[in-house]
Amino acid sequence: MKPSNLEEVKDGKLVVTRDGIEVKQLTIFKVSSSIKIYGILDDSVNCWYENGKYNSNTDSPYDLFMKTKTKTLWFNVYYNKSREGFLLGYIFDTEEKTLEYKESPEYISTHSITIEV
Repeated sequence: MKPSNLEEVKDGKLVVTRDGIEVKQLTIFKVSSSIKIYGILDDSVNCWYENGKYNSNTDSPYDLFMKTKTKTLWFNVYYNKSREGFLLGYIFDTEEKTLEYKESPEYISTHSITIEV
């Protein structure tokens, strides 16, 4: 996950907690000499420090992170007899396209991986 970024928060980018819960209606206030971020989390108003931390000195499930997009990629696994090992096939954007290449007798299985982009 991408850490909270005050400038991106100011620009209205989406923010989630460490557990992936979306935080809504973020508002930034200058309180005394520090900046505080207020927002709605699970129907209650919460407050964070400028760096997105819920508690000043410990990690919390409520710490803020920038919401990122994810992409799922697909690949086949093959057994290479001559090298007595496994090979990964080409990476595709869809499972259907990946399965088109499973006809090899060395084919074992098709897998997916989800990455942040």
